Amino acid sequence: MKMSQFLCEDKQIKNTRKNTLLHCELSEQTLELIKESILFNCSARIEMDATTYVPVGDATEVGLLKFLQDADIPIHLLIQQKLGRIKNTSPFNSIKKRSACAIEHPTQPNKVVVYIKGAPEVIIDMC
Repeated sequence: MKMSQFLCEDKQIKNTRKNTLLHCELSEQTLELIKESILFNCSARIEMDATTYVPVGDATEVGLLKFLQDADIPIHLLIQQKLGRIKNTSPFNSIKKRSACAIEHPTQPNKVVVYIKGAPEVIIDMC
């Protein structure tokens, strides 16, 4: 699975090149939130094959992790930031159509952030 486009900051961004994420005119704060949201609310894992780090797991999560890899973001290092910081999780299921993860933020002590992903109609209704 591959991300072909996304909507953010009132912009429709087509993922047309390997480094689209880093060259799409989003604010630095938004880029950080995108990276954190993908990495911290993810049950996929990163494995090393003969020469590269490979995401393994749910096809959607693997596609999102590959999107970060295409921007040369070191997912194999950044995903480790959530180790020991997970406060609670709510795994995805077909009834709720969403997942959530509460994590003590790795760079902001005493701050817990909740990352939620799922079906747009469910997430938008929660906002």
